Amino acid sequence: MISNLLLPAKFKAIGWIMIFAFGIVGFQTRNYDFGALFTRVVEDQGWHIEIKIMNTICLIGFIVGLITVCFSKEKLEDEYISLIRLKSWQTAVLFSYLILIIASAIVYGISFLQVMMYNMFTIPLAFIVRFNYCLFRLRKGKGDQ
Repeated sequence: MISNLLLPAKFKAIGWIMIFAFGIVGFQTRNYDFGALFTRVVEDQGWHIEIKIMNTICLIGFIVGLITVCFSKEKLEDEYISLIRLKSWQTAVLFSYLILIIASAIVYGISFLQVMMYNMFTIPLAFIVRFNYCLFRLRKGKGDQ
């Protein structure tokens, strides 16, 4: 089966490096002030909004890393791997919407926006976890035979 939407397998390593690098820098920037170089202030209709550009860069890099890992081929990509990939995407989407349903029932106000911010990462993260777990089980089963 030919899949035109997948990147070559070598991009998976690049994606993992991006996830870890931007994830670590992103967590560190929460408590560190980079000054005026990486901060922009927007005044709009009485609102004072401070945009931390370094956080935006880290967020974009982290998301690009997640997407790169999710859409990279395996070294041996066949129809069964494609089936595992499809089932992993389905499980990830269902898991994300389950979190959305639960959060909308029990979380309100600004906290709900924070939950939604973190929920945007659940689909690719759940896919990566489920897909790699299924591949691990597949490879472990082949090794026993």
